[in-house]
Amino acid sequence: MHKATEFLLSRGHWILLLVIEGLALVLIFNSGFYHRFLNIAFSNRLVGSIQQVTGEVSSYIGLREKNRLLTESNAQLEMQYLQLKQQMDFALADTIKPLTFVRDSTEAIPEMQFLTARVVSSTINRGHNLIVINRGAEAGVKKDMGVMSARGIVGIVSSVSQGYSVVVPLINPSLKLSCKLKRTNHFGYLTWDSPGSVTSRLTDLPSHVRVNVGDTIVTSGYSSVFPPNLYVGRVDSSYQVRDGVALGNGNIPVALGADFGTLDFVYVVMAGVFVPHEALDSVQSLYIP
Repeated sequence: MHKATEFLLSRGHWILLLVIEGLALVLIFNSGFYHRFLNIAFSNRLVGSIQQVTGEVSSYIGLREKNRLLTESNAQLEMQYLQLKQQMDFALADTIKPLTFVRDSTEAIPEMQFLTARVVSSTINRGHNLIVINRGAEAGVKKDMGVMSARGIVGIVSSVSQGYSVVVPLINPSLKLSCKLKRTNHFGYLTWDSPGSVTSRLTDLPSHVRVNVGDTIVTSGYSSVFPPNLYVGRVDSSYQVRDGVALGNGNIPVALGADFGTLDFVYVVMAGVFVPHEALDSVQSLYIP
């Protein structure tokens, strides 16, 4: 308290000056019309400036809210776009389906039903490659169902959960597929044993059969998994021919039709019992992880 009193006494002349000037301004602005006009103008300008600053602050705060709403709206639109794109992708995949299975014969085959599925993970460079698709028991997928792509046979379902299935592809040595040479109808087995390669081997053809580079390999139909005459691949250009005679019919390289490195949509064979057998001739000792 004592210090406050000392401060007021030491600054008293300044305080007195401010009080006197304040009284003088009041007297001036109230002494005449002109001075009152200046007072009002000054007050309006001051109030206007304050209102402008307040408005800008409010506008900035409102802009942040609008930006938040715009961001949320953009996120919703993006989600709708992705959902629509996914629906269009599946619709496109369904329309491609009839073109998918190149029937290399005019032979009639039973009506088939397919389930479109999407590949969620796959391997192509391992010793035992596997593919996981986003369809499982809930969609009706069962073990030992065939799987195809837009370019040919992919593999066979080996295990199923509620929402997903594991497919053993042709590029897995555990899968042995019964095939035939389309041109001659001679049968053999397709196997794969070269990690990192998309070339399989057709074995067990009779030694007298003449094989040419580019010959088409199709399913034999000797199983309840795939109908006959579905495209598998072609005899690879690495196959050796000497003096018009093929060499090594017991081990023919086959370039597979399915591109396992870019698989996106596949088709599960859901219906159509083609050749009822007690056992699947085309599947031997499926590798199940």
